[in-house]
Amino acid sequence: MIANLTAATAAETYYTKTLSNNTVKINPTNPDTYRKLIHHLRNENIVHHTYQPKEERAYKIVIRGLQHSIPTEDISNEPNNKGFKVRNIINVRHRVRKEPLPLFSVDIEPDENKKDIFNLEDLQH
Repeated sequence: MIANLTAATAAETYYTKTLSNNTVKINPTNPDTYRKLIHHLRNENIVHHTYQPKEERAYKIVIRGLQHSIPTEDISNEPNNKGFKVRNIINVRHRVRKEPLPLFSVDIEPDENKKDIFNLEDLQH
């Protein structure tokens, strides 16, 4: 399998480590190599597991104090209007009673201005 990886990218751009249970850990040295290796593994139908690169992960925030009855579409419109792309909004529920809480978990698309969302003073006003 490792010889097969050199068809996708140069051997100097990643390193491997053999783990237990006939498992191989592949660590690419840069994001471009990561993308090439993942593309190759998918094309060859090789069973693999990967983590999402940090630059592609959503930025997670929690909005407090809003009524749980407010539709999530209305909540997502506010950040979208202010230049933030919302991936997902979930109304947080109590872990035992499963009733909705006045908390909303929001996933923001990765962007250079993602931390500016903390400068917002209000939503839905």
